[in-house]
Amino acid sequence: MRLALPALLAAAGSVRALHAQSLDAGALSGTVTDRGGHGLPEATITLTERITGVARIKQTPRGGTFGFTLLLPSSYDVLVERFGYRPRLVRNVPVRAGSSLHLDVSL
Repeated sequence: MRLALPALLAAAGSVRALHAQSLDAGALSGTVTDRGGHGLPEATITLTERITGVARIKQTPRGGTFGFTLLLPSSYDVLVERFGYRPRLVRNVPVRAGSSLHLDVSL
């Protein structure tokens, strides 16, 4: 039982640190659809922070959803690409600390 208490305290500290991180960060999620409103799998989402130029890339699964977490508060460009469709660039997407923004993109 003595070993369980230090492990429990360590886990609580990790949860607290993660919670503090999430308060300092933001999130962005959404769905990529075709003109008919159907989710597009295998679309590539490139999220680029405008000040640093640092990019994060994800690919949509079935249903076309995407999500980025633990983003620094800043302005981002979102490039959505999929074979057979024209790319779409959404500029200056604001991400704020402690908030989650939803952005749907139609190709």
